[in-house]
Amino acid sequence: MSCFDAFILPVKTAHLEDYRILAVQASRIWRRLAALEVVEAEGEGLEPGKLTSFPRAVLLEEDETVIWSFIRFRDRAHRDEVVAAAMADPELTAVMDVDWIGGKRMIWGVFKGIAET
Repeated sequence: MSCFDAFILPVKTAHLEDYRILAVQASRIWRRLAALEVVEAEGEGLEPGKLTSFPRAVLLEEDETVIWSFIRFRDRAHRDEVVAAAMADPELTAVMDVDWIGGKRMIWGVFKGIAET
């Protein structure tokens, strides 16, 4: 069963096109390093919930948009191998060094697939 790294993060709305360009570049690097799939998506019509929501989770500011993303790997061992290579890849770390991503408010985790069709 697949393993996934999943993320939600705030991005300055004025920089959404910059983020899209960055996401395409980063996706190519992840794929070169053998990730099976990379998905990046912009929140659309996300409203703050009374208790929880994507905007609340990342402490979304008025001039920001929520991004949801995941990277798919064969299994946990494959994920750990690819992530180690990615963290050592200077091209990927250079791409991610921007100040308009709210990295400190990013939420991420590793998930094991339980149902795939």
